[in-house]
Amino acid sequence: MKEVWYLVGESNEITKSEIVSFLTDKQEIVLFRNSENEVIAFDAHCSHLGANLKSGRLSTEGIICPLHQICFQSNGKSKPSPFGQYEQKKFKTKERFGSVFVYIGEEPEPVFPDFSLIPENKQMFETFRTQKVMATQDAILVNAFDPYHLEFVHKRKLMGSPTLHWDKKNRILEFLYTSQVIGYKLSDCIMKWISKNQIQVRIRSFNGHLFAIESDLGKVKSQLLLSLNPFPTYTLVSGILVQKKTFPVFNFLRMKLAGFLFRRFLLADLKPLEGMKLQMDHLKQDSYFRVIADCLESMKKE
Repeated sequence: MKEVWYLVGESNEITKSEIVSFLTDKQEIVLFRNSENEVIAFDAHCSHLGANLKSGRLSTEGIICPLHQICFQSNGKSKPSPFGQYEQKKFKTKERFGSVFVYIGEEPEPVFPDFSLIPENKQMFETFRTQKVMATQDAILVNAFDPYHLEFVHKRKLMGSPTLHWDKKNRILEFLYTSQVIGYKLSDCIMKWISKNQIQVRIRSFNGHLFAIESDLGKVKSQLLLSLNPFPTYTLVSGILVQKKTFPVFNFLRMKLAGFLFRRFLLADLKPLEGMKLQMDHLKQDSYFRVIADCLESMKKE
């Protein structure tokens, strides 16, 4: 099982009164809040006979299986029942950026993304809904770290040489580049005006599932956390936009403008990937792409 963090959804979507189901290609999970307001995540299938706990109900003591009313407490252990005592597989959870993340894997847990552009006490967040992309996880990862497509797809010209580093120990792929806008669409003109036409970008992939994107436009700094939930023929993409809080009257406008620019960029990125069949042999022939190929092969061996 790959060791990764997944973005489940906004914190306010997981309550003490409702069971939330979350599905990956390999694992189904149920989440809920206990009486201490902690987010609890269990394997969705009861460890007794396999009934799906998403059809169960919540009590002050835990989650109750719909089939035989076995109650699993927050530590995963069931209360005594006529059928014996059982233990439900439990997953770690984390609340950051106004959202809930679940860790699917064994110890030790991987590095969780951090942001350095905006101080934590100055951050405000907005989650955007999951989008189904008809492309594989590998295709999305290669595209995110491809410096050549910036000019053709995004109308951004590189200023200087980009840098790419694969930290195999921590499974972090990092991409740094500076670009200028050469396009003339509305979003291009806004970016050119805000940045004075010099955009510094840092992209990090954490085991190919979480992507931390930091854009420094001078006085304006933006951060985006993307979460990939891959399936064999498509990938579910969700994310959190992180902006700097200023005066309340400007916060709404700042978030809307940043959301508009990021979505335009993201949609332009994902559209060409639909139906893409990655050619690994060609990837390895390019000295730059070879680093990405090494990253992909390393992750597939886990």
